[in-house]
Amino acid sequence: MTRTPRAFFSYSREDSDFAMRLAADLRSSGAAIWLDQLDIRPGERWDRSVETALADCTRVLLILSPSSVESTNVMDEVSFALEEQKTVIPVLYRPCKIPFRLRRLQYIDFREDYDSALRHLVTILRDEDDHTAQAPVEASPDPSDDVPRREPEPAPRAEGSRRKSELRQQTPAGEVAHRWAPGRLVLVVCVFVVLAGAYAWLQKRTVRLPTQDAPKQNAPAAADRQTPPSPDEPAWQAIAHSGNIAGFESYIARFPAGAHVAEARTRIEELKTKSAPNAAKAGASPAQPLRAAGESAAPSRSAEPSASSPSPASGTFKVLFDTTKGSFEIEVHRDWAPLGAGRFYSLVKSRYFNGSAFFHVVPDFIVHFGLAAKPDVIRIWDTPIKDDPVTQTNRAGSIVFATAGPNTRRTQLFINLHDNPRLDRQGFAPFGMVLGNGMQVVNRIYSGYGDKPNQQTAIESQGNAYLDANFPKLDHIKYATIEH
Repeated sequence: MTRTPRAFFSYSREDSDFAMRLAADLRSSGAAIWLDQLDIRPGERWDRSVETALADCTRVLLILSPSSVESTNVMDEVSFALEEQKTVIPVLYRPCKIPFRLRRLQYIDFREDYDSALRHLVTILRDEDDHTAQAPVEASPDPSDDVPRREPEPAPRAEGSRRKSELRQQTPAGEVAHRWAPGRLVLVVCVFVVLAGAYAWLQKRTVRLPTQDAPKQNAPAAADRQTPPSPDEPAWQAIAHSGNIAGFESYIARFPAGAHVAEARTRIEELKTKSAPNAAKAGASPAQPLRAAGESAAPSRSAEPSASSPSPASGTFKVLFDTTKGSFEIEVHRDWAPLGAGRFYSLVKSRYFNGSAFFHVVPDFIVHFGLAAKPDVIRIWDTPIKDDPVTQTNRAGSIVFATAGPNTRRTQLFINLHDNPRLDRQGFAPFGMVLGNGMQVVNRIYSGYGDKPNQQTAIESQGNAYLDANFPKLDHIKYATIEH
């Protein structure tokens, strides 16, 4: 029976966002690919699935970057593919020192023109569907690359390699385990188990970028998911619009880890500010607005809204972002995504975004932000909120909460730079839009670092100190404020 050729993705975890995007685009073009994050089903052994996919594939797509060429796992996968005479197609994602054994293979360069490189790769995969012999991939060499280019020539084979080849010819086909020495296989399995455990823990904490791939068949859309309410939800709904300070204080006392504790505290501050006597008549200073721990007073225009300003329950409200690239305004529609709009209102009211960075920008896709300038402020907002149904499409200019999975939205957000309707099926629920010419400002936000600053664990533990030391060109939010 003829086997359908499949391309195995070999990449470093640091390049996951690019690998997921490329895999989605290739599948949309009809290419048969295998990517661990998309094709290993719940309950399957991760190490066995990778070994089987690598053995069964006819091609290996090698994502070249500084992290991948330093990865032992990636280089082991490439070595196995070359020994088995599978086609290895290097995909240059970021400049790096290409290992000597791969320099004879021309790469496809995705650094400058993603769309053109994608079309080239799709053509190559289609042309090779009828044969699996290894051959160099044609691509235009980069004149700025200092890697020498030579005509392909037969590589000398050591005596040990000839013996391994002879042994393979004498053993039955289809078995994978006999190709590696038993001791080495045990070591590799142990490494896979340790890495899988670490990866699973990080998955629970790290917010992932949305991808352009369609959701898996066994994952229902966000609008169809039925999530049981948390124990504090009925109590919150009973007092959410009451305007009763005692009610909010009672909620905090009963549910100290509740999903709405931060919003309850903000409402208490609002109500106390409203009920305070007029400062001029009473001869006393008015109550100070809620401020994040350690934060200095903000400019006068970023002060808390007055009693006439819109509350979280209002139908719409506007937020002004003043950034190092200029100002833009967002109009929030609470009926689009009530829980997301409420959390966003509370974050702005508490000055959470002031001084924070746009730490991850993917050109023509999204601007990613929402980790506060100080680690202690990030920790205050660690309680997630539940998902909203998706009622609006992810069009250019819409603002959306990022997520690490169902019901994990905290503080991280992204603004769509282009229409991304596929994100609707992945459960990303827009709750507002950038107004007027604001997208001209958003599109100017610095994107030169690519994925490198998206080290969320480091940002959460060190805040702006980490970003300023390593990525000084990033743009920042000077302040965000509810408009009166």
